[in-house]
Amino acid sequence: MSEDITSVYSHAQRKALSITPHVTGFLSFFGSAFIVLEILRDRKKRGQVYHRIMLGLATSNMLTSIFLGLSTWPIPSGTEGVFDARGNEATCRAQGFFVALSLLGPMYNAVLSTYYLMVIGYGKKERQCRSVERWSHVIVISIGLAFAFAGLGLNLYHSTKLWCFIGPIPCDAEDVDCDPRANNFELYRWIFFGIPVWICISVLTCQQGLVYYKVRNQELVSRKWRRGTENRAKSLTNQVAVQCFCYVSSFFMTWIFPTISRAMAAFGGIPPFAVVYLTTLLLPLQGLINFFIYMRPRYARYRKNNPGESAFSLMRKTFFKTCLFWRRRDDADADDMNLGLRVGELYQTTAVALTSIVGSAARQSVAPPPEQAESITKDAEEVVEEK
Repeated sequence: MSEDITSVYSHAQRKALSITPHVTGFLSFFGSAFIVLEILRDRKKRGQVYHRIMLGLATSNMLTSIFLGLSTWPIPSGTEGVFDARGNEATCRAQGFFVALSLLGPMYNAVLSTYYLMVIGYGKKERQCRSVERWSHVIVISIGLAFAFAGLGLNLYHSTKLWCFIGPIPCDAEDVDCDPRANNFELYRWIFFGIPVWICISVLTCQQGLVYYKVRNQELVSRKWRRGTENRAKSLTNQVAVQCFCYVSSFFMTWIFPTISRAMAAFGGIPPFAVVYLTTLLLPLQGLINFFIYMRPRYARYRKNNPGESAFSLMRKTFFKTCLFWRRRDDADADDMNLGLRVGELYQTTAVALTSIVGSAARQSVAPPPEQAESITKDAEEVVEEK
C-alpha cells in the first residue's frame, strides 16, 4: 500500500478507510467462528480430511479477521494523516505480526484445492489423503509462523496508514538523516507476503482447472452410454465447475486489490481511492466469503428438497439451524458428507462401471445394452443425490 496516502485522500476518505474494516472484520470473524463450531461439535466431521482442512482455514481467518478488523486503532497515537489511531509501537507490532499470519489463508486454500484434485481428479480415498493432510498442516503453519516471526525480528512492522504491517520506518519531520526506506520494506513485502500469495493463487487456479478437465473428460465418456438419459440428472461437470469457480473467484476477489496497490506503490505511484477502499472492504472479509462457499452445497440441497419454501426460510435453515448448537440431530446427520467426497465417490463409481462396460463391449465387439448403461449411470448419479 502506498505510504503517502495522506497527501491525496480527504479526511472523509481516510475516515471511510478506517471504519470499513471494523465492519467487515467483525462479519468475517463470526463467519469463520460458525465453521469452527460446526466442525468441532461433530465427531464425524472432525475425522474427515476435508473438514479438518476447513478447520485450519477458518481458525487462521478468525485470527487475521480480528486484527485486520482493528484497522487503525493499533497504529501509534498521533501518527500524521491516520484517522482514529490509538495505539503505540507494541500494539503496532502485534497487529503487524497477525496481519502477516493472514498468509495462512491462501496456503490453506491451496491445500484444499490439492485435496479436491486428489479425490476428484485421481480418485484417492480418504485414508490415502490423511497422510498428505497431516503434513500439510505442519508445512503451512511452519511457513506462516516463520515469515511472521522474521518480520518481527527484522523490526519491519510499522504503520501503513491503514493498519500495521511491513512498512517504512517512522521518521520525524525534523530528522533529516532518517530514511523511511532504509529497512527495504517493499522488498520484504514481496518476499514474505506478495510472492507466496500469488504462488498459492496460481497453484489453486491450475489445480482447479485440472479437476474440471478430468471431470469433463469423464462426463463425455459416460454420455456415450447414457442413451439420452443425460438430461435426467444435473450435470456433474456443472456441479464441480461451480464449486471450483467459487474458490478461485474468492481468492481473486480478496487478493487482487491489495496486489494492485502494492504493485503501484513499488513503482512509486499512489493507488486510486477506489482500489484502496476495496482492499479495506474485501481483505478482512475472506472468512465470511469462505463461510458462504462452505455452506453453498447445503443450501442447494435444501432448495432442491423444499422447492416451495422462500429464500429467507432456506437461508435460515442453512446458516442458523445448521450452525448453532440447538440444531436438530437429524439435520446434522444428513450433512456429514461433504461435496468433495460425494463427487469423488461418483467419479470412482462411474469410472469402475464404465471400465467394465467398455471391456465387455470390446470382447463382444458390440455396444452394451441401453438398459444396462442407463442402470449403471443412474446408480452412479445417486451417490451425490441428497437423501
